[in-house]
Amino acid sequence: MLETEHGNISDAVAIAKYLAHGHASLLGHSVEQRASIDQWIYWYITGAAGAQRVAVAAVLGQKPCE
Repeated sequence: MLETEHGNISDAVAIAKYLAHGHASLLGHSVEQRASIDQWIYWYITGAAGAQRVAVAAVLGQKPCE
């Protein structure tokens, strides 16, 4: 959760983009670069994040959530 003067932001991607706003090197210099950055973000969210949760649970000796 990020508290700003205009309200709260609770989504991790939205917070990252909010903090990176104004820093083109973090958001991409062109429409194509911004699209590529978004593509990798959503790839992580829809695929790698789930695998990461399973791996972390295994390391901690926990059964992963289904």
